[in-house]
Amino acid sequence: MNLNERFKKSFLWVIRWVVFLPAILVITSLWQFFIQNYLSNWTWWSAIPLWTFFGPIFCIGTVYGVGLICPNRKIGNFLFLGIFLVGEGVDFYQEIFMSTALLNILRGWSDICIIIGLVSAALVKLDSEKT
Repeated sequence: MNLNERFKKSFLWVIRWVVFLPAILVITSLWQFFIQNYLSNWTWWSAIPLWTFFGPIFCIGTVYGVGLICPNRKIGNFLFLGIFLVGEGVDFYQEIFMSTALLNILRGWSDICIIIGLVSAALVKLDSEKT
């Protein structure tokens, strides 16, 4: 491998990290913002079926797609997952008794979808990668 190829790979590696970190923060924050500020204000008989049938597809899909950007998917996704679990666990525990039951159900389900998206992005083996 010559110097030019090494530079291209290292430059792209750094760019992918720079893009991954803000993108995963924005995506998870947007899903939590949507759940807490919009969907939880609907009536339960419309919010729960909507989130149950359509929410996981979009939530897992977007988190999974952003998780594939990371150059070292296992380290990046599992590191963010650990930070997410600690922060969200503390925040969820502090607000669980002050929130409505609908918000707790939707928030818990969205957290599970985010976790599934991060874990699946970390463990997937793509065809373009060498074994």
